[in-house]
Amino acid sequence: MDIQDQINKAKELDASGIEAAGAGDLEKAVKIFESAAEIYEGMDDSINMASNLFRLANCYHLLKKNAEALDNYTKVYNLVKDNEKLLEYQAMILNNLGHLYVSIKDYDKALKSFEKSFENYEAIKNENGKALQLQNTGSVHRDLKESEQALEAYFKSIAIFEKIENRLGEADQCTNIAYIYVSDNNISEALKWYKRARAVYLDINEDKKAALTEKNIKKLEE
Repeated sequence: MDIQDQINKAKELDASGIEAAGAGDLEKAVKIFESAAEIYEGMDDSINMASNLFRLANCYHLLKKNAEALDNYTKVYNLVKDNEKLLEYQAMILNNLGHLYVSIKDYDKALKSFEKSFENYEAIKNENGKALQLQNTGSVHRDLKESEQALEAYFKSIAIFEKIENRLGEADQCTNIAYIYVSDNNISEALKWYKRARAVYLDINEDKKAALTEKNIKKLEE
């Protein structure tokens, strides 16, 4: 099989894997993506190899096979980390790595991944990406019960969401901030932020989130 035939075969496998994953058959998708990866390994095609391994890692992540997901996300990142044209792609990988580290409670590595992802988004002037990584950072500090650091990150995040007029992001940060104040038993501040979130959710027709926030408000007002 010549190089072009190998490329075509690998791409066909990737397409089949995407179809299987889309249908919810993640185990089948994994087997297909692994077959494609074997072909890419014998070729000098780092971009397609990275895309393939990213999909494979994502399937493993969804299957909660954390060791396999971590291994493949790391391989992907190493393939593209030195390519200045792929800063956004690197940021996406780092974001997923960060969430994976959170799931296995490796909070130090999670923070480093989210912070590096933030730096990449900052370099390409992606404000929404920056705000999301600050949200992620805040949530790690929340899990570590580091209220001050969590609030600092959430306030930075909400400032960006407000600037770019991402109202859903704004409202979500309001609930994150409120949660920290509840944890610190600062009920008056928590209510203020929950009520602000509720108002925004209602305004943008996020009815389910508005209803959940309403429940949180009533619980605090009892």
